[in-house]
Amino acid sequence: MDIKNINTIAFYNIRLLLREKLLWFYTLGMYIVILFAQLSNQSILGRYSFCVADFSSSVPFMNTFFFLIFQTLPLVILSCHFLSKKRYVDSMETVYYRPESNAEYVCGVFIAFISVFGGAAVLSLLMIMVMHLLFMPFPLGGIYYLFYLFLMVMPALVFMLGLSFFVITWLKNRVLSMILLLGFLVSTIFYISDYQFGLLDPLGLSLPSAFSRITGHSDMLGYLLQRGACFFLGLGFVGLTILKFDRIPNRPCSRCKWIMAFFFLIMGVVCGSSFFFLRQDEFRERLNYRSIYEKYSSYPKAYLESQDIDYEQREDEMFVNTKLVVRNCTGVELDKVLLYLNPSLEVTSLFINGTTSLYEREKQVIDVPARLSPGDSLLLELSYKGQIDERICYLNVPDAEIADTRERMYLACRLGKRYSYLRKDFTLLIPEVLWYPTTVPPENPGSPYDNSRDFTRYSLRVRNYGKNKVISQGMRMKKGDQLVFRNESPLPGLTLNIGDYVTRQLIVDSVTYELHVWRKHASLLKLLNDRLLPSPVREGTSARSIIRGARHVAEISAGNKYPYKRFQFVETPLDFTSYFRNEMKCSGFVQPEVLYFPERGFGTKIFSSEVEVAVHLLLFREEVWRNTFSWNKILGWNMLWRKYRLEDVECSKNPHLIYAQFNNQISGIVSQTYPFLNSLMNLIIEDNNQTRIEA
Repeated sequence: MDIKNINTIAFYNIRLLLREKLLWFYTLGMYIVILFAQLSNQSILGRYSFCVADFSSSVPFMNTFFFLIFQTLPLVILSCHFLSKKRYVDSMETVYYRPESNAEYVCGVFIAFISVFGGAAVLSLLMIMVMHLLFMPFPLGGIYYLFYLFLMVMPALVFMLGLSFFVITWLKNRVLSMILLLGFLVSTIFYISDYQFGLLDPLGLSLPSAFSRITGHSDMLGYLLQRGACFFLGLGFVGLTILKFDRIPNRPCSRCKWIMAFFFLIMGVVCGSSFFFLRQDEFRERLNYRSIYEKYSSYPKAYLESQDIDYEQREDEMFVNTKLVVRNCTGVELDKVLLYLNPSLEVTSLFINGTTSLYEREKQVIDVPARLSPGDSLLLELSYKGQIDERICYLNVPDAEIADTRERMYLACRLGKRYSYLRKDFTLLIPEVLWYPTTVPPENPGSPYDNSRDFTRYSLRVRNYGKNKVISQGMRMKKGDQLVFRNESPLPGLTLNIGDYVTRQLIVDSVTYELHVWRKHASLLKLLNDRLLPSPVREGTSARSIIRGARHVAEISAGNKYPYKRFQFVETPLDFTSYFRNEMKCSGFVQPEVLYFPERGFGTKIFSSEVEVAVHLLLFREEVWRNTFSWNKILGWNMLWRKYRLEDVECSKNPHLIYAQFNNQISGIVSQTYPFLNSLMNLIIEDNNQTRIEA
């Protein structure tokens, strides 16, 4: 192929596209719609500016979302027109009937379309970037604009353009081709975009696309595989178009063109298959973990009295030595002790009362061959290392709910789902991920309400944490370059959080309250402080009075005093996810002494409205309104018509409901005969609480 010929053909086709007045008016109208929708939903000018999403990547994503929705329509129509032989006479006739090869002609037209529509995307992003700087109250995040341009827009344009070329060339009927292509486009946008986790979504609208400023993208590998599949399939369709294009009869010797076309198609299939099997493997493993839990669910469990954990992290791996004291409280002799540990963690040694012991392991279950008479105890010492397999989490949550990313989204931007983090720069581990061994699993998929737990005295020693802040339960003591946490009372579980946090501390009525905010978001502390100062339009409310008021409401509602000596409010990444479980009356966001809130207070209004009201809504409202996808909302029509439709939201349990800290996280009932008794008593206590206060 001659590059000069390709450039000439591309140049003339660009001129033809730019002469399309209807395309100009359509694109201008699209820019106006995008600008209105963005300013309505994500700027300080909007009617609901007090609940604007507070993460930077939502702005370029929504811009890209609108662009792809609107611009694929003229892309399909014009591409069918430009490759159809039933054309009106125009300046391309001087090129169309010259002896340039079919490959040069198709590639020239392809480059022209990519240049014009890609240029329109760049202009759209530049326009909204200016609006971002002027009217949007959160950081710019310029790298996100490039990400969505090259990994969302370009693969979508290449795929839709290649598919359009392929269909019009092989069907040789422009009207039928346009009907099929527009039908496919409507189907992918409105009906099948979520099928097989977004595999059949060429525009990439249903993929988790948000970026956390703490941990980045929630699933970069899956995203790259899906977008790579669309990109390579699009190029493969262009190759097939060249082979079938009959402007000039192709030479018999076209082996190279066949090889190139099928190379791109195979690459697309490989990327798509990898994406598909990656998702299937996730749910296949979840099924395996469930079956193993059920296999051992009827076996008597030893009681975990105490555990001393020595934790060290090197890059993205943990190295742990732990000592456990377990006791037989079942009333029958045990011929083995079962331990539960994350299946990705490799056990390097096991000692029983100081003697090396063999063991058997099946995924998350460690079978320790130790006889234990009723009332007796023994000391287990484990050493293990490795990373965390998040697929072990929330096995009692239906797979359909795990796979559904629509429940965690803002406008049309899906946040993604992560359940733990083990990174060089950030660590977040909760009991649900089994990062330390337990004798009772954190959940029972076969019988969710059989959720008996051990209340254990923990101590945690953390090494090699550098300049990062370490957050966990218990009294904090620094010993040299190590940090030690000791619990004053037995707890049902232990969390560990390591990251670059800035901390503000306040002691109110003998309880230490701490707010941990990511250092990049330290400006939120100043914003919060400004909210607490008096102004001409409102009276100032001190942090102490807000804390006392919230604690009073919590204690009256729960019927108990706050049981701990500290309360830690910790910022977590945007995609950190947990589920409200009725049997626990809380989610993983609520842990003993700790409450996790989303990045920059997303969805909580703590940093963007009246602080006292926001705190009460966050902690005490039992049900919350969750935004669902709505064209009325994302296009800004709610603001235009001055109304808000209830169809645009749905009610769900509040994952930050705090009452579990006052009840079922401080005590429990263990019964071998009636294993569900603990959950039942929690429900009875809640239903008969006369002082319960709804926010």
